[in-house]
Amino acid sequence: MGKVIKKLREERNMSQEDLAKLTCIFNQTQISKIELGIRVLKEDEVIIFANIFKVPISKLYSYS
Repeated sequence: MGKVIKKLREERNMSQEDLAKLTCIFNQTQISKIELGIRVLKEDEVIIFANIFKVPISKLYSYS
């Protein structure tokens, strides 16, 4: 899932810091760990990313 989040973030020309601010619950370091697959997301956190990127939740799981 981290690779998908990174891809979606980069497609939108967002920095990790930008994305962290939009989530209101993560900082840049946590975003980095999510993208690297070190930090696993909970279901409610996945929903936050789906809403930010305006994609179905299934898209985030598509290349996990």
